[in-house]
Amino acid sequence: MLKRKTVSLIVLLSIVVNLNAEIKKDINHEFELIKEVIPNTKIMKYKKSMIDGFYNVYFENGQIIYVNPYKKMILFGEIWNSSGLSLTNADREKWKKELKGEGITVSKEDSVIAELKKNDEVHKEWNKTLVKNGVKYGKGGNQKYKVIVVESPTCPYCRKLNKYLSEFDNTTYKYYSNEAKSIDVYKNKYKVKNPKEVLKIQGEILKNKINGIGVPFGIVIDENSVVVDTILGFSSSDKTNIGKWNKYLK
Repeated sequence: MLKRKTVSLIVLLSIVVNLNAEIKKDINHEFELIKEVIPNTKIMKYKKSMIDGFYNVYFENGQIIYVNPYKKMILFGEIWNSSGLSLTNADREKWKKELKGEGITVSKEDSVIAELKKNDEVHKEWNKTLVKNGVKYGKGGNQKYKVIVVESPTCPYCRKLNKYLSEFDNTTYKYYSNEAKSIDVYKNKYKVKNPKEVLKIQGEILKNKINGIGVPFGIVIDENSVVVDTILGFSSSDKTNIGKWNKYLK
């Protein structure tokens, strides 16, 4: 019996898959880490579980499993409280209602993306400012779109994306997280003369706009200064994900 925030839990394990490998914990990239544990699986949504280190992962068939992306573990089963109530079943029934359109809750990602895609004049002006203050990198590629890439120097998937993009002509507009390593990246790789000031300006532009979004995050702006699409994360094994990067950059 496990105790957490006054709730006693009994975790009944049907199957525990331990792949005996640990990966670096990075809370900004949990979605990509989860996908590494269950590749080629359509994840509808996920959230932190009440079990330390695990995430509730939700599927389109109404089922839920628990994944620990840091230790590459998958847990199938039910979580019960001391009163004999299956918390898993209650969560599963709620999820099934969401799938049917009853009491749908909007995820943070969907909320942010919906706001970005608004096409009124205020949002168009913000999009122009976003492009203007991005660190332009590369040449050629698809000229119909301006692709903003928000990333972090410590993000492994950002590095994978940049390695992939180095294989063909493309142009992106970089926004790095405001941290010490970003100063070095802007100065040494992108030859930015005043990296501290650029990072400060970029931080103010993005402030409160994309909170809760993981990186890398692509914002695709068309010739009319309207956000027509977004790209969350990078995975060379995910045809939909890599297809978007190719579509807007090649």
